[in-house]
Amino acid sequence: MPFIPLEVFTNQAQTTVTLGGTGAPASGTQETWTVASSSSFPAVKLGATQFHVADPALASEMITVINVSGPTWTVVRGAENSATVAHTAGFTVVQVVTAGVLANLAYPAWQFPVQGYGAEGDGKIGTGGTGASGQAVLTDAGASFVNAAAPAGDVGTGSATVATNPFCGTIISVNSATSVTLSANLAATCTAAPYIYGTDDAAAINAAVLAAAQWAVATGNYKAQVVFEPQNYMLGALTQSTTFQWPPFNTGLNYTYNTHIPLPFSTQYARKLVIDFIGVGDASEPDFWGSAVPSLQGTCLVSGVFPPAQPDATFGQISVVGGPATQTNIGTGGVTGAGFGNVLVNINGITVITPFNSQHYSYDLRWLAQANVQNGAALAFAPVNLNAQTAGGPWLRASNIPANGVAVGLAMPASQNNDNDNIGLFSAEGISTGMLISEHFTAQRIAAIYCDTGIKVNWLSTGSIIHGGSIAYYTCEACNTGISTQNQSGTQQYSLFVGNFDSEVTQVYYVDDQGSNLTGFFYWYDITQYSPVTGGPSVRGAQNYNIVNCRMYPGPWAANASLGIAAPPAAPASATAQQNIAYRPATIYASATTGITGVSVGPASGSLTALGLVAGNNVVTSFRVPGGHWYSVTYTGTLTVKWVLE
Repeated sequence: MPFIPLEVFTNQAQTTVTLGGTGAPASGTQETWTVASSSSFPAVKLGATQFHVADPALASEMITVINVSGPTWTVVRGAENSATVAHTAGFTVVQVVTAGVLANLAYPAWQFPVQGYGAEGDGKIGTGGTGASGQAVLTDAGASFVNAAAPAGDVGTGSATVATNPFCGTIISVNSATSVTLSANLAATCTAAPYIYGTDDAAAINAAVLAAAQWAVATGNYKAQVVFEPQNYMLGALTQSTTFQWPPFNTGLNYTYNTHIPLPFSTQYARKLVIDFIGVGDASEPDFWGSAVPSLQGTCLVSGVFPPAQPDATFGQISVVGGPATQTNIGTGGVTGAGFGNVLVNINGITVITPFNSQHYSYDLRWLAQANVQNGAALAFAPVNLNAQTAGGPWLRASNIPANGVAVGLAMPASQNNDNDNIGLFSAEGISTGMLISEHFTAQRIAAIYCDTGIKVNWLSTGSIIHGGSIAYYTCEACNTGISTQNQSGTQQYSLFVGNFDSEVTQVYYVDDQGSNLTGFFYWYDITQYSPVTGGPSVRGAQNYNIVNCRMYPGPWAANASLGIAAPPAAPASATAQQNIAYRPATIYASATTGITGVSVGPASGSLTALGLVAGNNVVTSFRVPGGHWYSVTYTGTLTVKWVLE
């Protein structure tokens, strides 16, 4: 799409044409006219500004004035595909406002509204989906099915503990206002199940994305915006290709995609392309816990596909919005082993909805050089329904967490990215893995709710130290694991700062870091227990991670019944390791009635280092034990210990 100059205006602009305009050439023909006077019209600079005129006597033709130099005008006949006409010599022209001008006033040239490329955004949610397993008819007594060309759909059924997706596919016919025939049989019987259906907008959205990228490159600015309205955009068609290209600015190499909405990028040595995806307002909200209907607000991209096991052997991992599924042919830009698309993608105000327990990546940005998500969400098509209202479809519960081990809500650029990977506000709810993060990652606030794993660290394929990341506030509720390093070897290292890990109903691990790859500080808080290792969930590995317990106060450790804080553990037997379960650095003051002959401290019970401390009968000695670390005292008699927490 070419650059559209700025339309300029003056009031009551009128003149006569003294030379030109008396023929009827093809629409789009450029001509030079002479006019009696240009004084009442706005100034025009070629390629930057323009205005439109028409002959009141033959008003069907619109004429674009693209340059004014005194009484000489450069014009384009038959603007906006209007038919040219032969005007009478000496005819009058007046400035007019065309439909195209009004449309461009709504969106400047650098913004590409998806509705302008045919997107309907007509996804509709119903709550009475009813049908029998093995049958292809879905009914809803409260529905008003009217669009026989509504191909994408998602129906869920089940309960808080048993969940299935009986159908994802297309509506092939509308039988009546309350009945449709589906493209396949229901996989399970459903009664009063939530469902969503609408026109497949994938092709229209992709046309807008391509036009934006082409405009950005053609104008030489390399930035454009794709704009969405507050609608539910259903997505059915997939771009599945191993020979995909981006003409005319990125051709000659074949790229692999498996996504509803492929993201463009420049060639490896060209200028970086910047594409903004802009929805309406904030989109970071998870469901309200009492809602018995899946919550879709604002701009929602809804997948109507339930894919087979992923990743696909040919096309790689499926996604809703995604860059290349593999690094094949992307180019390194001169950095050994990099392989990242030369693009910055900015996402603001967009929610991605996927079927419950599907294997999508909602946003797959792994092989893009840079990505920023100002606010957004990845949600399963399932409500929380905390009060168990009568409703079909799966509900989100700690006992009903999607755990397919494949799906990811937001996959940020992987290791060796281009150092611009930031999240403002983001929520992942009902997704197997909430987020994949890697180096150069920052976030203001992220939420993982009803996820198998809230955050996984994405590493290089070979062991190495990678740049760090930081999260100001991370709320993790009803997830099995808060942060996982995916059982990496000890050759990996990642510094991750978490300013407030605010947990509730974590099921298994707050931190699962078997290789002890994490360094930095992790400020832990859980309203249900006073220590990361005294309830059901715990910490695995993480021997090099400074986990700081924000439920306990600094100073002498004492029981506090009102806060649910227990007294410190009893003194251990001689030479027996005891953990600092307070998970705050502690100074321990120890004495034994008949002497202390040794003190050892270390990150694990089987990895203690002797400090060389000894003390006589009833003589107090002190030593420091980091949070989560272990200590042992070798002594005779009775040992007394007092804890002072930092």
